[in-house]
Amino acid sequence: MKPGNRHTRPHVPPRLHFSGAKVLGDVLVERLYLRAACRSCSHRASLSSVELAQRLGYDFPLPDLKGRLRCSKCGKRQVDVTAVEPAR
Repeated sequence: MKPGNRHTRPHVPPRLHFSGAKVLGDVLVERLYLRAACRSCSHRASLSSVELAQRLGYDFPLPDLKGRLRCSKCGKRQVDVTAVEPAR
């Protein structure tokens, strides 16, 4: 990014972003929302942490979640997951 070019966003490598949460149960306890974004087609979606925890288990590790998701629009597995706090 060149100095003065404020409209260009720096490239950030894809990864999982979570607060202090380590497992799906932590997401529920901390009342966080899970958001998914496809790197292939830019589709974005909110994930139900309750449904994921019921299906995968409350002790399912969050880093392993990325490998289990598929984009509902293009079908690819290039999905980033972010846990965000609700707006106050």
